[in-house]
Amino acid sequence: MNKAADIGKVSAKGSFHVLWGLVASTVISAVGSIFIARLLGSELYGLYGIALAAPSLITIFRDWGITSAIIRYLAQYRTENRAEEIRSIILTGLFLR
Repeated sequence: MNKAADIGKVSAKGSFHVLWGLVASTVISAVGSIFIARLLGSELYGLYGIALAAPSLITIFRDWGITSAIIRYLAQYRTENRAEEIRSIILTGLFLR
């Protein structure tokens, strides 16, 4: 049980750091958007928004669950001591990302 508790603590710390990173990223993005809107004005900011629409849509649909699958199978293969498959999963994941 002690090993599971240690893993839980490490996971909670990592999740906490990811949360703060996401919060900081969102705040920086919001401040940057406000700054750009004031700098460009309403007409040019509309063009800026149109220019960013396609990359935003690509960002939404780029993952397709690949990251979750990589994490799952890396953990599974590591516990089963299947090093060949681990290398294959990592290379395939890097190629698809």
